[in-house]
Amino acid sequence: MRRARRLSCDEAGYLWEIPLLVIFVAVVAAVIGPLLPRTGRIVLLAVLASVVLGFLLYNFVFPGWLPGRKRRR
Repeated sequence: MRRARRLSCDEAGYLWEIPLLVIFVAVVAAVIGPLLPRTGRIVLLAVLASVVLGFLLYNFVFPGWLPGRKRRR
């Protein structure tokens, strides 16, 4: 049997970012959404959807990237 590779400190909790962001977006939409008129709800939904899509793009296209760190070969 293969042993599971232990995650380094840099990778620990890495996959928790996506569900936490989705939960945060759902809570914000549930709290603020009913208080807004129909047009405001559409704008809120568009903004929150763009935040989630932007985060997913960053997370899957540039995984592990940190400012100022050069890529190892």
